[in-house]
Amino acid sequence: MDSHQRQRKTYEKVVHHAVYTAATALLLRSTAVAIRKRLVRPAVAVVGFLWFTFDVNCAVTMRVPTTFESVLLAELNVGLPPMSFHKLIGEPDDWSFILKLHAIIESALTRLLEKRLTNQDFDDPMSFTRKLQLLQSVLPVPDEEYRSFLGALNYLRNRFAHEAKYIAADLQTVFQEIPSRRRQALLECLGVCYFPHGQNPDQVQVSVLRAHMTAQFPRPVIPMSAGYALEMLSLAYYVELGNDGNCYSENFRPQLQDLLNDPAVIEFQRGFTNWLRENGYSEEEET
Repeated sequence: MDSHQRQRKTYEKVVHHAVYTAATALLLRSTAVAIRKRLVRPAVAVVGFLWFTFDVNCAVTMRVPTTFESVLLAELNVGLPPMSFHKLIGEPDDWSFILKLHAIIESALTRLLEKRLTNQDFDDPMSFTRKLQLLQSVLPVPDEEYRSFLGALNYLRNRFAHEAKYIAADLQTVFQEIPSRRRQALLECLGVCYFPHGQNPDQVQVSVLRAHMTAQFPRPVIPMSAGYALEMLSLAYYVELGNDGNCYSENFRPQLQDLLNDPAVIEFQRGFTNWLRENGYSEEEET
């Protein structure tokens, strides 16, 4: 199981526990009030409470959004139209691709920090490195691999942004001009999305494979890693680590349903479904 899968499994437990705990607490308070006001006999109230908590546990579990849905929610939170992230793959040059990708990621990171760290002033300029340091304190499910990806993306963005000659350069050219020891670590971090499923390689093998995949196929690999990182930030936006050590989830379903009904999203999903069929895949395999 790779880092992304472990993270999703943990969030599934967190969201289920948060929803179940909140619903149970509400039912318990309502039962206590009913007994106190003699609206119902204690024995009936207890039986009803046990039945409804069982029903909540079985039927009111809030499903964790998929990666695609998490990205849609992230776009909403940073003020972008639906599908903006996915359209980046069509950027005509790597300079625009990297700078726009970084802008989306940093905006999502800033929105999360603004929501969780209300004592900080994010109107003042703050370095991306400092934001990454603050991120660790607000993640309900810490993930060092995707924090490393964010740092690598920031390094790559700075290479593009601070060298005029890279405006017309492709990613492979920029990679080749990075010192070799730094380049290997950078490629590995950028390829964090890649994990050889069905195998059990050691960490050295995984590192080599990630670096190789990023060097050979940067355009699909980097946005895939970015999508998972954006998912991490989006889930953390809706799941908060409380001061008591417990996690609390807010309801994102209404906003998500509106996004899924957006014409651009429906068109994309229809096209993607057709592509799956044409290539012999099932939707279940991809989700």
